[in-house]
Amino acid sequence: MDKGTMDAELLMVSAGASGGQAEDEAAARLSRVLPEIGINILRRASSGSRTDEIGSAVSEALARSRLVIVTGSPGRAGAHSARPDGREDGHGQASAVYEALLERGETVCFAESCTGGRLAAGLIDCPGASGVLRESYVTYADEAKERILGVRGETLARKTAVSGECAREMAEGARRVSGSDWAVASTGYAGPDGGTADCPVGTVFLAVAGPNGTAVRRFLFSGDRDRVRTLACVNGWSLLLRAIGDARQC
Repeated sequence: MDKGTMDAELLMVSAGASGGQAEDEAAARLSRVLPEIGINILRRASSGSRTDEIGSAVSEALARSRLVIVTGSPGRAGAHSARPDGREDGHGQASAVYEALLERGETVCFAESCTGGRLAAGLIDCPGASGVLRESYVTYADEAKERILGVRGETLARKTAVSGECAREMAEGARRVSGSDWAVASTGYAGPDGGTADCPVGTVFLAVAGPNGTAVRRFLFSGDRDRVRTLACVNGWSLLLRAIGDARQC
């Protein structure tokens, strides 16, 4: 990321009335700090704490901005809020992906690093997932990204594994190797260690490769390791849904 050139949207996940003051303070603090590292906040938006609400809000934000920063009160991400049937809210995003792919008779594969297989697992939770999921890869090590997905050694050396370039090559490689119509890739710093000045902990790059090309988006999530990974999955499914919808209109 070239400092001073990145525009972003700040999405505040609300924990309800009890967290309102803390959330406002966090948003104000980010609005002060982010410009110092070259991130210009063009818009602030808010969302409820349910994971499906977060996914919808992020989809809308992605239509306006290439970088979406998701934050909220610590420990209140909503990623684990349960529905009456006992499933987590994020299941709705994966189910929507399943239905969209089944309707079109298309398939998907996943190339995961920081999410460690959670994207694929969310889809496998849907009965009949074998009709849309061909295969999936957890390429955690750089060597695996290069050997299995064909990520270029030059990309890993010059841009590192946590970069938009790497995410793009992961997605395109997975789509090529599997023969799937769609591929989703994830790579990032889930924490608690790692990160750089330009890509701090919580930075995640997601890429979706499909019939009309590849879309890459950068996110900056707040919270612990589990929350970062969960939000990465929610947004990965949202990106795929958006790409499928765009392809349907072509």
